[in-house]
Amino acid sequence: MDLRVINMDRDEHITIKTKTVKKPVSMHLHSYYELEMVLEGSGEQNLNGTVYSLEKGSIYFLTPIDFHSITPKS
Repeated sequence: MDLRVINMDRDEHITIKTKTVKKPVSMHLHSYYELEMVLEGSGEQNLNGTVYSLEKGSIYFLTPIDFHSITPKS
């Protein structure tokens, strides 16, 4: 996964990142809230045991109690 931080506001505790997912990301969780938007490509996300399709324009919001994994397709 390529990861590049493009903006960080330490006062507001908000981080904006761009990343490319080239291989599956195993099931995990975060200690923070996460809002992601798919800019290109497609894949699947397993969110708390339910699999969802991801494609360009997909947006999802995760809380610190959500477990998820990502499998890229293209």
